[in-house]
Amino acid sequence: MHKLVMALALVLIASPASAQTSCYGSLRGPLAAGGYSGDGGAYDCKDINVDIKYIGRIPLRGRIFHIYSLIYQTIPEQSDMSAHGGQRILIFRGKTYLGQFHLDTPPFFKVSIKGSSIRINTRAKFGNEIRLTKDGPPPRAFLAQDIDGLFR
Repeated sequence: MHKLVMALALVLIASPASAQTSCYGSLRGPLAAGGYSGDGGAYDCKDINVDIKYIGRIPLRGRIFHIYSLIYQTIPEQSDMSAHGGQRILIFRGKTYLGQFHLDTPPFFKVSIKGSSIRINTRAKFGNEIRLTKDGPPPRAFLAQDIDGLFR
């Protein structure tokens, strides 16, 4: 047992800092492969706090879309700088990152799935739905009083 503990301690000490798990978790690889634009492509979370929640899946004609809500806040490099943040809806087909929609915040929105649609908790007249088809998300959506385009 003592040898196992010592071996584990050596592995942890010898591991480079870059081998640490990203705050993007298992999504880091698919996001990078798909050209995700967040965090300047660094994915090291040194200057940003990221909270990703899996919302659920939408099956459409043999394709499975996975939906995530991402809330982020930057960490100012200097005390005289201010933090900023926001919310994104991330959309994947299987493990392939398709893109994201931006939500104007605050407030932060509760994201849910109803049928083949992604919903946010605001009134329909303000824009609360992204309707997916078998081909995926639309190129644009009216969300929270803003017309937003799908982007990487």
